[in-house]
Amino acid sequence: MLDLAHGLVLRAVADDPDGDHESPALDTLRACGFVVRDAAGLRITDAGRVALAAGVPSRFERLTLRVVAVCLVFLALAWVGEHAL
Repeated sequence: MLDLAHGLVLRAVADDPDGDHESPALDTLRACGFVVRDAAGLRITDAGRVALAAGVPSRFERLTLRVVAVCLVFLALAWVGEHAL
């Protein structure tokens, strides 16, 4: 699983391999073998593609996050209503 910075850099390399993506996160991705530099520029390896795909949340995870957020809003409103009276 990639953290936010590494996921963003890996996604940027996937979208634009010819762009300038020099950063400490890119150095780490290259050291891990997720990105390689060849004559054509930067290229994502198979391991990088797997790591990028693993970082994409599923439909269930996206839906669950929204439901939890709505429940937290209701709890906050109930708490305010209970303590405001």
